[in-house]
Amino acid sequence: MSTTLHGIAIDVLENQRRAAKSMTAAVRGGYKRAYARIDTAWEQGFEMGLAARLDDGLKTRVLSAEKKFSRSAVNGVGSLTGYVDQGLDFVVDGAKRGMRSDTAHKLYATRAYDAISRVSVPVAQVGLKISEEVADRAEQLAARVSGSKVARARTTVKATAKTQATKARRGAKKATTTATKVRRQVRKAAAA
Repeated sequence: MSTTLHGIAIDVLENQRRAAKSMTAAVRGGYKRAYARIDTAWEQGFEMGLAARLDDGLKTRVLSAEKKFSRSAVNGVGSLTGYVDQGLDFVVDGAKRGMRSDTAHKLYATRAYDAISRVSVPVAQVGLKISEEVADRAEQLAARVSGSKVARARTTVKATAKTQATKARRGAKKATTTATKVRRQVRKAAAA
């Protein structure tokens, strides 16, 4: 786990990318499942005699047209979500490059940044844990929507993440309390 503010920010960006890609995967999987059910419903409808007046050649052409439409719709959604994934990669990679640039590292070397980091890192670590949890949940949702089984290992990871998030919250609470005490002492010293 990162211990610097900019390192945590990069990790949060990666978690957000993971969550967003999971959502686009959920959309793709959802469309595939939905159109597969539509195809099945059309076939069952013809088998049940709802189109008894149609000859076999026309039934075949109608089913073929419906399947072509389904395939093109699913492929269109797949292409669109692929472009969304590429856009996500472009934005996140660009933000990470900016955070790792020489100009940014000059900022990280200042005393003001160091002071802000000491107080902010515990809170940022809580935010990191939350972003990890969101990304994990998004992956679970994508797996559920696409119809695949969610691995049991996820529950172990989730339990560990919750424990770590609790520890991070406690650490953040201690850091806030310590910062408050330090501010009081500085005010007393300045008043004296």
